[in-house]
Amino acid sequence: NTLSTSNGATFGAPSGISTSGTLAAAQTLSPNVACTAQNLAVSITAAPGGTKTRVFAINVDGSDTAVTCTVTSAATTCDSAAATALIPAGSLIAISSGATGSGSAAAADLRFGWECIP
Repeated sequence: NTLSTSNGATFGAPSGISTSGTLAAAQTLSPNVACTAQNLAVSITAAPGGTKTRVFAINVDGSDTAVTCTVTSAATTCDSAAATALIPAGSLIAISSGATGSGSAAAADLRFGWECIP
């Protein structure tokens, strides 16, 4: 998934390859059983730089969950630690990404993994 260099939210598919885009274009359907999202791990190909940060979250039905992580200025990885979130059966899910801070974030690609345990 390619990340936007400007501030504001963009979205990517929760699995596979996609480009940054609108939430509706990135959402996919969760399984037909409720599950607990956890263990989000993120790696980006270039640090945000300067005072920029990138925040990533599992998004369920248009709202970010508590399963988030933040990559700070010089870092290229983050994880969600012990955070969990219930995903109801048949929900629309995506990965949300946002950049904060002044200036443009470095261009980067996103790699991530997470699990959803029934």
